[in-house]
Formats: sequence, structure tokens, C-alpha cells
Amino acid sequence: MRSSHKRKQINSNLISYGDGIFAIDSGYIRKEFASIHLVVEKNKVAIIDTGTNFSINNVLDALKDLNLTKLSVEWIFLTHIHLDHAGGAGKLMSIFTNAKLAVHSRGAKHMINPRKLWDAVIDVYGLKTAQQQYGELVPIPEEKIVEIGEGDTLYLEKRAFEFWNAPGHANHHVFIRDTKTKSIFTGDTYGISYKEMDTANGSFAFISSTPSQFNPEEAQNSIRRIMKSKAPMVFLTHYSQLTNIKSTGNCLLKLVNDYVKIAEVYEKTEEPIKNIERSLTDLLCQRSQEHGVVLPKKKLAQVFQFDVKLNTSGLINWLERR
Repeated sequence: MRSSHKRKQINSNLISYGDGIFAIDSGYIRKEFASIHLVVEKNKVAIIDTGTNFSINNVLDALKDLNLTKLSVEWIFLTHIHLDHAGGAGKLMSIFTNAKLAVHSRGAKHMINPRKLWDAVIDVYGLKTAQQQYGELVPIPEEKIVEIGEGDTLYLEKRAFEFWNAPGHANHHVFIRDTKTKSIFTGDTYGISYKEMDTANGSFAFISSTPSQFNPEEAQNSIRRIMKSKAPMVFLTHYSQLTNIKSTGNCLLKLVNDYVKIAEVYEKTEEPIKNIERSLTDLLCQRSQEHGVVLPKKKLAQVFQFDVKLNTSGLINWLERR
């Protein structure tokens, strides 16, 4: 099944991929940077990742556009609890009174009491930027949370969703397999793919090694699992549908090795952060151009800039944890 043939832009923030799968632009950072996915089955809804508190109106508008109500939402599934994926979960749960939230058992406590999660975000971004990008985190009552992990299955009506542990980007990360379409929602562990870098060769994706739990070996194992899954498509949070799964996987596996090599080469230099950032930028510009991306290097560097800074921080953190 190739839902790419069914892609329909409903409005500037909402895409239908057919089979009840929709993508909402979360509005985080810039256009088509982060998506929120909806799965609709017999007028019941599962939301996969939530964006931030500033994404709420886009979600509510999408439901209205699809003639659905707040009471239609039965599940919020989180691939992981980084705030561009889960920052809006508490607020949405307070709005969708029928819903329960499914999150990896390692992440559940941070949804119940987000204090440590918030402190960790402040450590990365600083208080002012954290507040501007994410807003205030809202705790979720424990009785509204379902802890999931490897081998668990949840249902939207009779549509089954399987949860697979997917470490590498984060220890509490999961893949979510929709058994109806055999597609998989991959969060960040199958890379990041921005639409301005799509070419005739398909989507270009790159590794996200953000703080603080990047693990190269586990990342490669998770990537290989997707490659072996026979999924016809995957849905990335950054940004939505990707169908060239095998070629993307091979690229990602190689990039993990490249990231590690860059980190190790510059670990003992006087300016490791600056050197790693420069080398990651050069690497991603080169690989994307080899993929057929025609954007000039200056523009590519701008596209990669946000991720390069976070990925460098993740690599520094990984070097310290080895």
C-alpha cells in the first residue's frame, strides 16, 4: 500500500495521506519543521505526538476541519517525551476528556510530574528560550496514563497499534506500527527529513543525535529494525511521510558512523563544539547534495543550523558518557 499516491493538502496546516492518516503542521520553529499525526478510525481519533503548547490551536482546527469533536479523541500516543513531541500533551489531555495517554514506562513519571523534564530543557535552551518555545508544562493525572513498551498493543476501535522499543535517540523512545496500513510512526529515531530537501531520489534524511541519550549502536539497531519491517512508508515527526525506506536507512546507518568519527576526531581539540558543528554542517551539506538537493550550501547550512547545534550537544554528551 502506497499512501503517497493519496496525499492531499487539505489546507496550509493539514495533509491527508489516505487510510485515515493525517499530518498537522505543529507550528514549531518554522513551516514544515515538526508534524503531529492523527489517525482516524470510524470517527475516533488517536493523536501521535503533540507538538508544544503553542500547537494546540492547530490540532483543534484540524479536528474541526475533519468534522470531529474533542470527544472523538480517545488516545494520545507519544513516541518520546522531548518537548517538540510531548510539550503539549498535558494541555491536550485537559481538553480531550475522553482520552488516555500512552507513553513508554520510562517517560510516564515525567508526564505525571514534568519538573525534571522542564529543568533538563532549561539546561539545554535556557529559561527564556524554553518558555518562548514550549510554554508551561501541564501535569497529567496518573490514572490517565497507560505505560507501554516492547510488544504492547493498543486499539482505536478495531485498528491495532503495536509498540516497539526504539532506543538510540532516547532510551524511552518507541516506534508505533499501524497494523491497518503496516506503516510506522518513527518519531526521531529514523531520522529527520525536511521537505525542501526532497528530490527525484526521494526524501533526504539525517540522524538526530540530540541530548541527552544518543547511543550510536542502539540507533543503528533501531534503524535496521525499520529496514527489515517491510513497512511501505514511515511517518517522521520532522517531517511526515517518507517512502524510500531502504535507501534512507542505508544513509542513516552511514551517518551514525560519520557522526561518531567526527566526535572522536575533535574530542580533544581546543574548540570541540565549534569544530564538530562545522564538520557536521559540511557533512550534511555534502550528503544532501549527493542526494540531489540543489539548494546552495549557504541555504542548506541555514536549514541544518538548528539541528547541528543540538546534535553537537548530543555528541559531546555521548563522549562524556562513554
